[in-house]
Amino acid sequence: MFSHSPGDGTVWNVLERCRHPLATLFVIALAVRLIIMPLVSHDFDIYHWALVIENIQTGDELYGLDGYYYTPTWGYVLAFFSLIQDAFLWVDTFGLRVTELLPIEDLVFDDHMATATTIAFNMSLKVPMVIIDFLVAWLLYTLLMDMTGSRRKSLAGAALWLFCPVVIFMSSVQIQFDVLSALFMLLVVILLRKDRCFLAGMVLTTAILLKFFPAFTLFVLIGYVFVKHRGSGTAIRRLVSAAVGMVLMVVVLYLPTILDGNFMDSLFFMTGRLETQTSSGAFYEIGSFLLMAVGLIGMFVAGYRMFRTKPEDADKGLISNVLLSLTFAMFISIMPQYILILMPFLIIVMLTSDGRMRLAWIVVSAGAMLTVLVSNNIMLLDTLAACTGIVSPGWVAEMAVAIETVHIGGYTLVTILGALGGVIECLGLVFILLLYLEDAAGSRIPRIAGALSKLKRWDFNEEQV
Repeated sequence: MFSHSPGDGTVWNVLERCRHPLATLFVIALAVRLIIMPLVSHDFDIYHWALVIENIQTGDELYGLDGYYYTPTWGYVLAFFSLIQDAFLWVDTFGLRVTELLPIEDLVFDDHMATATTIAFNMSLKVPMVIIDFLVAWLLYTLLMDMTGSRRKSLAGAALWLFCPVVIFMSSVQIQFDVLSALFMLLVVILLRKDRCFLAGMVLTTAILLKFFPAFTLFVLIGYVFVKHRGSGTAIRRLVSAAVGMVLMVVVLYLPTILDGNFMDSLFFMTGRLETQTSSGAFYEIGSFLLMAVGLIGMFVAGYRMFRTKPEDADKGLISNVLLSLTFAMFISIMPQYILILMPFLIIVMLTSDGRMRLAWIVVSAGAMLTVLVSNNIMLLDTLAACTGIVSPGWVAEMAVAIETVHIGGYTLVTILGALGGVIECLGLVFILLLYLEDAAGSRIPRIAGALSKLKRWDFNEEQV
């Protein structure tokens, strides 16, 4: 009497959906994250998120006390997390000052903290970030289904995101909000494809005011609207609609900050980086501005390619040139978390246009993971040590000191390996550019053409995926 058939309605439909391959992927990905989330945490970033939330809960303005250095967008997200903590969770202690960990604050790598956030607090932030991970995977799946009609490619795209080690680390360990940037950038592309230009403008502004990399896709997005609506003559009207959405979102996000007189404080993330560049010596300053020029050149190159795209290829060109512009932008600051914004587009291009991009996925991910693992090393266990006693805080401090005081030729081993990770990540980005510029590079350097042609076997086809 407990048997069900397709005619039984809602219960059967729910069970059928739970057996969907995407649901299986989600379950496995969630299991991996649930193992990692309570055990390891990034000491520096999470400490600052705890400080900001504590300031919010005590009634201080977002910029009223030291600790928050970004535009207000991420602050609003943290305030929302704080609201959830107050309404549904019992997180009475955010962190503990652990005297046994004090030696780690005197190491060369100065981002270690002797204040360990609690497991409960960490989980209250990690769970929402993991949900965002899954939203990105779902958007990737639906976008690839729309573009290719292939369930296998769509599942592969979701899997390449969900099981990318950098994605797992940034949401389940470090709690960096670049996964939000990836989500918003994907939403912008999806909305533009559906001609929802006003909403696309609003989401784009939110993405730019979260971290500035989406701004480098602006010419590509404008070019897409022109190319897609070149024949109908409605491009200008749609761009005006997008611009209105952008302005409206700027007002919504920034009006409270302006009224509180904290506008300049909200720009510290950008102005502080510029001050660091100009105060670090002429060589570093020149190098930084040259890398900024690379990002800007890439912005124009990708936009130009988009404007020259045929209308029938507009949707494909949009994805391809967004990836190109973001790849150039990554050279401005080679940081592990920043690559998350380009990962969805790298995956889409890999599965729809050029399977050789999977080598870039591997190399970029490997470089980023080397950097985060060597820079954080044993300190990933500080919360576990402080809150559970499974390992001793004193042992963690001793191991951190031992690891970070190994010198080779005047540099610490951690510094050398971290730099190596950055170089590997950079090589992955260069490989993406070489694939884009294959014809031009191959005509000038035949060896590059030969090497890239040998990788043709990496291309996907419908039988492979």
